[in-house]
Amino acid sequence: MYRSEQHMSGLSVRRTDTNSLWQPSELTDPCTIAEPMAAQGLPAVMCVAANLQVHFSSTEADRQHSRWDAALRTNPSAQLRMWAIESLVPMLLDLLTMRLRRQARDRNEPAPRGIRLPHPLLDDLALLAELMETSPGSPALLLSFVPSSSDHAAQSRLEQRRQQVLAQLTPSERRVALHVAEGLRNHEIAERIHRSRRTIECQLNAVYRKLDLRGRTELVRLLS
Repeated sequence: MYRSEQHMSGLSVRRTDTNSLWQPSELTDPCTIAEPMAAQGLPAVMCVAANLQVHFSSTEADRQHSRWDAALRTNPSAQLRMWAIESLVPMLLDLLTMRLRRQARDRNEPAPRGIRLPHPLLDDLALLAELMETSPGSPALLLSFVPSSSDHAAQSRLEQRRQQVLAQLTPSERRVALHVAEGLRNHEIAERIHRSRRTIECQLNAVYRKLDLRGRTELVRLLS
């Protein structure tokens, strides 16, 4: 496959409090809450045309794409060659634009727009393929590399537990707790959010009391 555009890294602008308004300082300077992200934290997405031209691809998509195909090369089975991304793209396009549409029409159902495909060898990786029209009559696929179903369910349960824990805290306590979970020390958090170290210590003590924790290690374990 060849590329028409290069990928880009990104920043995450994240609110830890989804139930209250933005603080004035956050409204005036978004950079105070923008957090640099590693490639693994970015969406693993790429858009591939029928002629295998890559319209765009994120850094993490490049990594997972390589991982997907590399795992197939470890097995000598000829049947696994059709699972390589370059082989899958035309097959999935045909499936979404022709065969599945005919089946849906026969059943009087809406035509599907996407397919989920687990990796044949890797238990923790799956591929989502969504049909797109980059231009009239030129279908393309938006490919997303995602955790497998079992791994995704486990991550969802962990995230649900994490949100339940954070819901017990005030917005300022929540922000401090999340920074602690990232591995920042008190003075680093104080510098990051422009508060005094004493304020950070008071907020952390309040977090420990509310969550019935004995200290920093238990908080990190709870939120990780």
